[in-house]
Amino acid sequence: MANQSLANFSEQNQVIFASTRKTNSLAVANLEKLVAFQMKTLASYVDLSVGQLKAAADIANLEDLQKFYGEQIAVTDELLRNLLNDGKTLSDLAVSYKAEWDKLVKENIAELISRTTAPLVPVA
Repeated sequence: MANQSLANFSEQNQVIFASTRKTNSLAVANLEKLVAFQMKTLASYVDLSVGQLKAAADIANLEDLQKFYGEQIAVTDELLRNLLNDGKTLSDLAVSYKAEWDKLVKENIAELISRTTAPLVPVA
């Protein structure tokens, strides 16, 4: 009887740890995607900002200033496009993560239900 209890306990732990490993793997994979996205966007915005700083530092006369201000519309349009695209990408990452998470939860619940051998008895 003790051996059977130990075997049941071991099997339950394997199921729980397998579920935990899958959950952790999913979280780490999605964290990697998020960090890669953030690093890419950070580099993009830093490049844009440094470029604007360099352009502003090169202003030497009124003509340069007028040219700089004229280019700001294009820079603002580029920034707006980048922000919209980045927002969509971030939203897509979140939707994908949620879908993967939901699938994993369903699989884990199905696994736990299939391994349940005794019905739950309410405690009086």
